Amino acid sequence: MVALSRIFNIHTDYTVSKNRMEDSMARISSSDRFITPGNGLGGNLAFSEKLRYRIQTGEQSRNSIQNGITYIDQADFSADTVTSILQRMSELAAVSLNPTIVDAERAPIDVEYQALKDEVSRISRDNLIFDKQTVGRDALLSFDSVNNRLHFYQANGGDEGVIKKDFDIDELDPDQNYIGFDSSRDYTMSRDGRSLFYIGETTQGSGAFVAKKYNMDTGVVQAGTDAFTATDKMFVDEEANLYINSGNTVYDLDTSSLARTATAVVDIATDTQFSVYKGIINYFDTADQLVQYDINAATSTTLIADTTTVVGGQPAVFATGGVDHAISSSGRYIADEVAPGTIRLMDSDTDTGTVINIGAANTVDGLHFNEDEDRLYYVNQASNEISYVTFDTERGTNTVTMSLGSTVVQGTTQLRFDSIDLGGTNFNSIVPFGLAEDTTTILEYESADLRLYNLGLLESSVETAANADQALVDVADALNTVNFERAKLGATGRRLRHVLDSHMNYLADMRDAESHVRDVDIAKESGTLAQLQVRNQAAIAMVTQFNASKEAVLRLLN
Repeated sequence: MVALSRIFNIHTDYTVSKNRMEDSMARISSSDRFITPGNGLGGNLAFSEKLRYRIQTGEQSRNSIQNGITYIDQADFSADTVTSILQRMSELAAVSLNPTIVDAERAPIDVEYQALKDEVSRISRDNLIFDKQTVGRDALLSFDSVNNRLHFYQANGGDEGVIKKDFDIDELDPDQNYIGFDSSRDYTMSRDGRSLFYIGETTQGSGAFVAKKYNMDTGVVQAGTDAFTATDKMFVDEEANLYINSGNTVYDLDTSSLARTATAVVDIATDTQFSVYKGIINYFDTADQLVQYDINAATSTTLIADTTTVVGGQPAVFATGGVDHAISSSGRYIADEVAPGTIRLMDSDTDTGTVINIGAANTVDGLHFNEDEDRLYYVNQASNEISYVTFDTERGTNTVTMSLGSTVVQGTTQLRFDSIDLGGTNFNSIVPFGLAEDTTTILEYESADLRLYNLGLLESSVETAANADQALVDVADALNTVNFERAKLGATGRRLRHVLDSHMNYLADMRDAESHVRDVDIAKESGTLAQLQVRNQAAIAMVTQFNASKEAVLRLLN
């Protein structure tokens, strides 16, 4: 029995030394101190895992910062291109201002000038990275009647966003304020893209309406106190001023309090669209005239004395309240659905127009010009899609042309568009960049807006000496705007690069700390392994010797 107990002791010593040697070999091969449970202190393992979490999230934040730098670099490249174009436009204006040439000689100069304007518009709309505009902030807002949600897009239908709030008729905001939104009433985005303005009911079923503002960041609704009607129309100009057509009067609304102040326009036709650009209100008056009112000069100019002029053999209904119609930002173009599936457009500068047929079976809804005045958007209710037509007035002949564009957003059985608006700017043009190493820290960058509309160049031309003189002023102002936006881009880019440098240092420190806690000291562990190997060999030798002694005893007994 004594011999038996001794072999068990020898075998136990061998097993322990063998297991320790295998653990040591595993730690050396993996360089992980915690490769097997129980190795190291439990607190150290928890600390190491926390460091690993910070490193992993930090790596993703680094990617976000690098993407931000890429976005800023691309935006600056686009802005630089716009700067070059504006400088060329300034040269053309200076040439056209030469008193030794006549208007006939200025015409070809203006052809290039207008082509450069078109390129600025194209760059602002089509230069994208990560599916986001780099120097444009087009807003295409539409209400989905299936899910009672507001969707917003870029002008090409990309970069879709959804307001994560049900705008059903009985919904309340987080502060229990009645939202009172209805897509049949007018709505538009603010110039900074952070607020939705709309005509809302005071309480459900009250039949009383006020101006309301939905905060895109907080989801809280603010209501004004001045009374309006359900068919009143809203407009936000390039200076972020909010106007409303109510009861034959255009009111200026304070965007903070939503309190109204009457303007001098008191003869606007009710239930009609209007626009405001550079302090000029473009509207249909009660006599069916298209009128411009200069707010600063307090003067009126009649653009079209009789909007009942027949265009393309179609009856005239431009100014009739309730008929789907639109006025462009500068007031140059007006459009309506003159018959089911037929869109009519008129140029108020030339008193010429044209029509386009998209199909009698189609029902056009929500006509809206884009702010750069080269596209007319609409909802095709029959095919459940948002589409546009392009248009232009040919210089020299004053011929208005209109062509079918394309579908920018296609609806489905689970997404049906009730209405659209193209005012203000896109909430998605506020681009967030994650900066934090292990917490949520966001740097928000409001994209540059270098659309012709925002640069103040919609009506700019050099076809006369007077126009060329004004163009020099307008282009200089536009260059100042671009320079300011490039300064913002430079500041944001430099900040992101500093953040990236700091971030890389942080990650290096975290990796070093994690290595001290988790990585094996190879030199020390190798010494331990050598010691365990000696012990293991001694244990094997003892087991072998004991087995040999046992066999000798058995031979003696035999």
